Amino acid sequence: MKTNGKPRRRHHGEDNALTRITVKGFKSIARKQSIDFRPLTILAGVNSSGKSSMMQPLLLLKQTVDSTVDPGPLMLIGPNVKFTSVEQMLARTSKNVVAHGFYFEVESEQHSTIDFQYMWDAKKRLALRRQRYSDPMYQPISHLIFHTMS
Repeated sequence: MKTNGKPRRRHHGEDNALTRITVKGFKSIARKQSIDFRPLTILAGVNSSGKSSMMQPLLLLKQTVDSTVDPGPLMLIGPNVKFTSVEQMLARTSKNVVAHGFYFEVESEQHSTIDFQYMWDAKKRLALRRQRYSDPMYQPISHLIFHTMS
């Protein structure tokens, strides 16, 4: 990368910065919504318009990955976000019907993507239903389907 004709020093992780998040079925976001990240991204809106709902899946994933114990599919109570039940995370339709799961996807500057689909099973447990990772530089790296996980 060059700035004013001079090579610019790259920082750790800079080449793989997040460029987009897509969320569906999570809290106030019933239908699929995406946000593109730029060097400066500002989320503004009235209360309950979905600002936090777009960012909390990333925070859930971060606290799950950073956990020193096996938290299961997602660490619901952690340092970044706290949910006391799965029902708090699931979107509701205008007729107050609760979604059976939620989905989120993140894309990086290098166009690699990872997506997760979580489902609420019959025993009211959160289960990771699908996880996919793809990178345009290579063939799709993985596509995992989980049938049961508690």
